[in-house]
Amino acid sequence: MEKYKELLALEFADQDSKKTRPEGVLPWLPTDAVSIDKLYRRVKNIMPNVRECYADELIKDYSYEEFAQMMFLDGCFILQYLHCIVTGNYKELNMKSHDIAFIRHDLFVLENQLPFEVLQVLIFTCKNMILVVGFRCVYMPISYHSHRSAKELRKAGIYFRPGKSRHLSDVKFNSFHCSALLTLPPITVDDSTKSEFLNLVAYEACPDTPDDFGVTSYLCFMDSLIDHAEDVKELRSKGILLNYLGSDQEVADLFNEIARDLVPNPHAFVDVKRQIEDHYKSRTKIWIAEWKNTHFTTPWTLFAFIAALFVIGLQITDTFLAGVQTYYAVHPK
Repeated sequence: MEKYKELLALEFADQDSKKTRPEGVLPWLPTDAVSIDKLYRRVKNIMPNVRECYADELIKDYSYEEFAQMMFLDGCFILQYLHCIVTGNYKELNMKSHDIAFIRHDLFVLENQLPFEVLQVLIFTCKNMILVVGFRCVYMPISYHSHRSAKELRKAGIYFRPGKSRHLSDVKFNSFHCSALLTLPPITVDDSTKSEFLNLVAYEACPDTPDDFGVTSYLCFMDSLIDHAEDVKELRSKGILLNYLGSDQEVADLFNEIARDLVPNPHAFVDVKRQIEDHYKSRTKIWIAEWKNTHFTTPWTLFAFIAALFVIGLQITDTFLAGVQTYYAVHPK
């Protein structure tokens, strides 16, 4: 991240309100261009106080100048990162999406915290007051979606179907009145699957590769569907997973292991995930699905239900005819 720290420090010092802002950036964000030297002098002046925040043995190997430079670059890096996230100006970060997500995680690690005085000096020197609101508050807009396994989705009335294409991005969701259909690309799982996926994930993490993270995002999505052997069985029974590896539990373990610590493209399958959440928010659909799962688990229960309706229908008809006969007996023409 050292190269990013220097670039973001320059960008942080050069926030000019006259620059053309991309669509969606807050128009009322006050910024003024400030020289990098002025920023550094302000940070350097507070170093006596800042050094007192650290144990002597932790900073004894840093000279006064080295320590000031480290605080300056880290502070500018954090604030420019927050500035880009809060304003939606992700392109200025010049990072891949998984790097952006990893930084968000690292900023919360206790040993990575900076004395707030450093950030305050940088904030007020740049007169960028939005960052005061943004820091620990409006932090990073992320679409959160609940974890739903295949077994849970099936119980909620969401059925599975293999797609005609084997493209990993070919994931579709179709909603009906009381149920829904999730279409997934069929995939063969065998002894070579793990190594192939791991190599593709490693390739996607390289700096000069496309930023869509298609394989990584697919693995994370499948990991959300697969927790246990029952989930694999559900997908396998529908022809989505072709298991040449061994037991269903082995397939579940494979996806869980590969997807551990992976960061997907936050925009991947976002529409599908949103529609799944919308389906779960419909209490009527969930109630109907639970009712069907309780009473119509086998053809015999369906037959019994139809027979019961037929008997009830006969009883109603018999009661109606008896009432008609009684009426005409009491009121003859």
